[in-house]
Amino acid sequence: MRNKNHSDFLLIGHACYDVTPDGYVLGGTVSFASQAALRMGKSVGVLTSVENGFKFQKEFEAIDLVIVPSAQNTIFENVYSSKGRTQYLHQKAKNITKEDLPERWKNIPLVLLCPIADEVDFQLLQSFPNALVAACPQGWMRQWNADKKVFPKN
Repeated sequence: MRNKNHSDFLLIGHACYDVTPDGYVLGGTVSFASQAALRMGKSVGVLTSVENGFKFQKEFEAIDLVIVPSAQNTIFENVYSSKGRTQYLHQKAKNITKEDLPERWKNIPLVLLCPIADEVDFQLLQSFPNALVAACPQGWMRQWNADKKVFPKN
């Protein structure tokens, strides 16, 4: 049995809703990478931001989950056409900062920063002096306009 209160792998970023023709599905790097880590026998912690009543919270039952409360969830939609994919960010949950990091995770050995909507503060990179810290930087490389269309940052 995994100890949910003693994690050896921490993931930080938004769990989100992805819009599909059939409704919402679970999205976000923290969602998929945390499940993969569990299957590999890791004790996993996730620091995320979602609204109360997040539809997929049950997917995180075996995980030490810390939620930064938000009035809304992050919601992405991908629209495909003959010209390729157009991505939209319909809503964004709260940003995650070093102040949101529980004390018990400051000496964790392995950390993966997983921003999907520029929500993970860069100061978190320096918050784990004894850890191997990695990042999936896609969310730091995105921006969006007033029409909610996502495009690369310069």
